[in-house]
Amino acid sequence: MGITNNCAKFLKHVGSQAVDFSTTLMLGRQQLYISPKTLANLFDKATCDKVASSRYAEPFFEALGAKRVDSLDYSDYEEATLIYDLNKPLPADLRSRYSVVFDGGTLEHVFNFPVAVKNCMELLRVGGHFVSITPCNNQCGHGLYQFSPELFYSVFSQKHGFTVMLMYLAVETTPDEREWYEVANPQVVKSRVVFKNANPTYLMVVARKEFEFIGELNAYQSDYQEIWATNKEPQTPAGVLVRLYKILIPGFIRAWIYRLRHSNKEITTKNIGKVNAQHFKRVTID
Repeated sequence: MGITNNCAKFLKHVGSQAVDFSTTLMLGRQQLYISPKTLANLFDKATCDKVASSRYAEPFFEALGAKRVDSLDYSDYEEATLIYDLNKPLPADLRSRYSVVFDGGTLEHVFNFPVAVKNCMELLRVGGHFVSITPCNNQCGHGLYQFSPELFYSVFSQKHGFTVMLMYLAVETTPDEREWYEVANPQVVKSRVVFKNANPTYLMVVARKEFEFIGELNAYQSDYQEIWATNKEPQTPAGVLVRLYKILIPGFIRAWIYRLRHSNKEITTKNIGKVNAQHFKRVTID
């Protein structure tokens, strides 16, 4: 695991968004893979020299304002500060310690994801931020999992004491370049937020802890929740018409009507295919 040029740009961008790195925990002791050119665009010369002199990322986070940088890992092979298995619930003495928990590529390797992500939530103090960079598409085999935007919107939700502050897709166009897209919340747009592409794609997430959540995480995909809720409500005239439409109109005609209705919302992009323009908005990360 390590911080690349694009990860460094994202973290510097996050630092400008009122994220407090003062007490930072890295999941895994992150190594540095940042070019001198990228460093020079991010920091002054003295800071660049200090960061470049280290194999590991502690000086990089110090450049972002960290006063304390810890690392957590299953093994001590990279001399992490904390040795702990994220598959197991967090002990009480580790809770509410940090202003930032940074996952630079760990959770996709942990089998018991619900426990591991809840541990990340509990490691944070109220007002702190979970910051994640994780594979999203076209890297099958890299880890145990690839994650969708809806998973993080559902887990880091108000009911669990969190707010997602920003979520980007970072599409790798070359080893050193990425395109960035802001990702809509499926619960807000009332639709699945989907894309199909052939490039390695990362999900970049920042979520703020609003309050301490007590209990088990519980998340369901938003469009199914809508269906379940609709079926439990009394039938309305509009609902009856929709049901008749689905019964009487053949599927291929309904599909044609759907495409016709939504074609004006779609754009064709080079690197994430044909997508709803309201779901993915191109952004620039300085």
